[in-house]
Amino acid sequence: MCLKPLLNNIVIANAGTDTVGIFFGYENGTFQPQITYSTGSRSQPYSVAVGDFNSDDDIDIVAATYGSNSISILIELGNGAFEKVHLFSLGSSRPVSVTVADLNNDKFLDIIVVNYGTYSIGILLGYGNALFSIQTKYSTGYDSLLYSVAVADLNGDNRSDIIIANSGANNIAVLVGVHPYCIVVGDFIKDNVSDVIVAKGDENNAVILNGSGNGTFVIHETYFTGVGSTPVYVLTGDLNNDDRLDFATINKGTEDITVFIRYLRRMFSNRTRYSTGVASYSVSIDVGDFNNDIVLDIVVANRELLNVGIFLGYANGTFSIQKIYSTDTNSTPQSVTVVDFNNDSLLDIAVSNNNKHNVGVFLRYDNGSFAAHLVFLTATNSMPMSVAVGDFNKDGLVDIVVANYGNSNIGILLGYENGTFETKKTYSTGNGSFPDSVAVGDLNNDNLFDITVNNRNTGNVSIFLGYGNGSFGKMTSYFMGESWSPSSSTLGGLNNDGFLDIAVSNTCAYNISMLFGLGDGTFGVLTIFSAGGDSRPYSIVIGNFNHDSWEDIAVTNTIDQSVSVFLGLDSIDVANESSYSTGSGSHPYFIVTTDFNNDTILDIVVVNFAHDNIDIRLGTGNGSFIEVASYPAEIDLSPQCVAVEDFNGDFQMDIAIANTRKDSITVALGFGNETFTGEQIYSMGYGINSCFTTTDDLNNDSRPDLVVLNEGTNSVTVLLSFDYATFKLHSSSSTDTGSYHVSIAVGDLNNDSVLDIVVANRNTNNVGVYLGYDNGSFTAQIVFSTELLS
Repeated sequence: MCLKPLLNNIVIANAGTDTVGIFFGYENGTFQPQITYSTGSRSQPYSVAVGDFNSDDDIDIVAATYGSNSISILIELGNGAFEKVHLFSLGSSRPVSVTVADLNNDKFLDIIVVNYGTYSIGILLGYGNALFSIQTKYSTGYDSLLYSVAVADLNGDNRSDIIIANSGANNIAVLVGVHPYCIVVGDFIKDNVSDVIVAKGDENNAVILNGSGNGTFVIHETYFTGVGSTPVYVLTGDLNNDDRLDFATINKGTEDITVFIRYLRRMFSNRTRYSTGVASYSVSIDVGDFNNDIVLDIVVANRELLNVGIFLGYANGTFSIQKIYSTDTNSTPQSVTVVDFNNDSLLDIAVSNNNKHNVGVFLRYDNGSFAAHLVFLTATNSMPMSVAVGDFNKDGLVDIVVANYGNSNIGILLGYENGTFETKKTYSTGNGSFPDSVAVGDLNNDNLFDITVNNRNTGNVSIFLGYGNGSFGKMTSYFMGESWSPSSSTLGGLNNDGFLDIAVSNTCAYNISMLFGLGDGTFGVLTIFSAGGDSRPYSIVIGNFNHDSWEDIAVTNTIDQSVSVFLGLDSIDVANESSYSTGSGSHPYFIVTTDFNNDTILDIVVVNFAHDNIDIRLGTGNGSFIEVASYPAEIDLSPQCVAVEDFNGDFQMDIAIANTRKDSITVALGFGNETFTGEQIYSMGYGINSCFTTTDDLNNDSRPDLVVLNEGTNSVTVLLSFDYATFKLHSSSSTDTGSYHVSIAVGDLNNDSVLDIVVANRNTNNVGVYLGYDNGSFTAQIVFSTELLS
């Protein structure tokens, strides 16, 4: 017998015994004895509701557990029995009532709870798999005293509305359902009272509500965002340095952004947006001061246009027209990164060319331009997907690691002093593992670089501990989940214990997982939190966005076209996410953090693959972001990755972009005000498909050089900087036939003070290491297996 609606069954909350009780009914109106399920000691369940939460046509139970500040989910097994209770924490909310309904018309039941302790209602959106989003709270006022909630369509618009019994105010409150919109708070008229802006998607406008100081608001002004614009997000900030709070809306319907600049005490005017070019498919981004003007610049990988684009920043918050550097025909640049490869104090650019199966490096000249790229093969069919840099052999020179998606391995390219590299060794990541992201850091506190690799097909993360001589130990793997497809990982101190932790975006599981480091190269139990039911997270970064004591996380979501920011609360928890739309059909691919405007606050840059542009959002210091502008890349560039560094020694961050479709790298010099100029394009060669880039000084000339992954030619390309802004092609190394590398990193692996390269080779299930020489060249690839099907 089960909780089917054909019989009159009864579910009851037993607060005194901390249980949920079920009375199964007979057809004659009588009932079986009660069956109880514990909700935990002192949980005090106050209310229950039923519904199918995991799409199996069986009726499940949710209880509002007042004592444990949570909701408890019991999933029916189909035979009248229920699984162990699943708890979802609500903070210090003291829930007293719960009900269920499909609030967002996605065919999945959502949960609505009345929070007695926080004077609010909470909404947890369901994903149809017994999992729910983090609670979104809606305040009902300090004296509200809420006791009960119901849901119904009150105005005939086919949307669920919420009715709340408010004993404290002697009234009922009605929340009318509308299409998703965003509310932000700020003092817009400088009267020291908080005001509110609401983006109203249904009405194509943004409404400003002026605060009275007593918790009430009055409509001040409505700003039209355009016919069919459907604004889905609103952000605030001083966008033009006039000490006045401005705001911007992201418009889903018209795929653009409207910026409203305040020019009088109460009035706003419009500004424009930027594009990376039609069909550029920007997929990776990085920032750096490329022309030494103390203004950050942006570099974007334009996948479909086969180049990288550079936007030089100006001090007034605008950017130059994109300067393109070709990564060669059919190169498909997938990822870009920025670093000084040849020790000339100039930032260089490295790009992974997915379709050419190589890594391309653009060395920068003094004037902010770049030399023709150097190509290092990552082997036939290696399909390099990601690149990172570090001194792997302690020779003082930058080396490269490449993730070879096609060969399922990583490749190590050890650097020489002249900016060239030798393919040293590959390390398998497991047969059919398809590694697509690689990162470098010291995981076991021995002052040696180690490597982490994401294996998309086998759902795990691989760890290779470095020996400091350019070689690595046996792979250790941590399973994320069946068919989770981990797509990106990053390293940071998430729990403030002094050890590096790993954060992973799991694309097909729609969640973020964290592995907390134990300081010896091993990691503790996996911690998971949802990224949202329609998110499909892809690229992930760690940074302290709100200047507290905890690291935060930002991730791009490719399905709902947004960026989500999760603020860290303590050693294991994160706060409710803030979502920033990137526009309908934008397909945000790559994200990077840096301080663009020299205010000591982290900003974010996002590559929108399908819109051929990059979005710059300045951090406010409280964990929120305001959009300054979007910048175009050339049509059909397909930017896939970007690297950021000061390429021309002006103390301003510049950018290098891997352009997958145009087989090129674009370098643009920044002005320090989110604007760029002096764009140069470096061709990587026909069909090279540059897909990822990173930067470091590869030849110890104090200038940042570029390392580029080329998917089309299974190679890694190095471009050495030779006059603080210009790059020249230096060398290329193979990552083996069919390696399909997907990520690259750089570090000194063998303690020779020379940077080495490590590459993740997806199809050959290994990682490849290239030990660097002090002339910028590298050894042949040394391979380390990540095991069969890893």
